[in-house]
Amino acid sequence: MSKISTILIYIVLIIVLAVTLGVYVTSHNSAQKALNYPYGQTNPEKADALKVAFSDPAINESVQVSDKYTANISIGYTSNSSGFMNVSGTLARVDIQTESGFVSRTYSVIADISSGQELESVNPYELQTPLFILLPPGASWYYSIPVHSGQAPVPIYMEFQPEISYVYPVIVDQANFEKLKNGLSFEPLSYIDYPSGETVAYGGETPVPSLWQTNITVSNADTSQEYYFVLENPSSNDIMISLSI
Repeated sequence: MSKISTILIYIVLIIVLAVTLGVYVTSHNSAQKALNYPYGQTNPEKADALKVAFSDPAINESVQVSDKYTANISIGYTSNSSGFMNVSGTLARVDIQTESGFVSRTYSVIADISSGQELESVNPYELQTPLFILLPPGASWYYSIPVHSGQAPVPIYMEFQPEISYVYPVIVDQANFEKLKNGLSFEPLSYIDYPSGETVAYGGETPVPSLWQTNITVSNADTSQEYYFVLENPSSNDIMISLSI
């Protein structure tokens, strides 16, 4: 075999390999970016959870302009850091990562598969991370807040729709949070609301309107336990809340 023939064979092999690799990469990325139900999922609950996540405009836009996306879905999601109480539907956590060039973004949502609603989402690209919460009628949402003795106050600010609504906040330490979850009597946390200097406590009996804020300062905080901020919705309507902590 001549030297020229050998070179031509190698060139053909390289071209075939490049085409095969290109087809694989294209197919692989396309599969990851497929936005048609069931999105490559064999588990119908996971497919339904992804459907809820893709209804979020920020996530949908990020996926649409990305080269590819990957998704991690946990059915029956529960967490000590944040979550919902008195929600009858099946909840799932959906973590979606999009990649575009060298830019990678991760979004997290809590989806109610039963109702097809997005109950919680986090926008990780703001200076002060906002939480978006859809609080169904009769439901409660909780969040572990970073209260530590001797440090700066923990600010909480929220606004919600419809603006004529009211929600009922509860702020408790870990022991009383466990009592609250189990339907037992509990004591709300007494704290100093900076900068007013007033000692306040919220135990779910005082309604607050949209644009409500507070600053939590605990002089004798127990750093061995968690503190919790809870929102209760006793009304018959959904309330959409934008919250910064």
